[in-house]
Amino acid sequence: MFKYIRNKDDFDYYLFKEKLSNNQTLEMKFWDEGDIIYIETRVYSKRKHNITEHESTGKVGLESLLLAKLAVKLFIDFMIEEKMNKKIVVAWSDNRRRKIYYRGLKNLGFEYEYLYCNDGTSTKFLTRNINNEKRN
Repeated sequence: MFKYIRNKDDFDYYLFKEKLSNNQTLEMKFWDEGDIIYIETRVYSKRKHNITEHESTGKVGLESLLLAKLAVKLFIDFMIEEKMNKKIVVAWSDNRRRKIYYRGLKNLGFEYEYLYCNDGTSTKFLTRNINNEKRN
């Protein structure tokens, strides 16, 4: 389900990749950076478009959102099963996505939280702590 990849830059991530009904690909990377897991999501048509950073070219919005939500839920279950004590962090590129992500993830236990960035500023994210919880 989730493929563990050790990047040449020494960043580790779990990969979830699935074909959508219109032949596009949903790719989610769950970046493991210490005690935090960052989620990166992309929808693209061709492999050559996969390298475009933070740009989504998806054409089946609802299907990709529902599949991404399922992937997040499965990853939470995986983290609980593996007894990982980490925080999952979700960011967005615009206010429209922020509202959609919150609406979709709040029933999975995600809440808004301000986190400090490397430059000393704080930024609003959606987060959920996983602390050896029991599976529902």
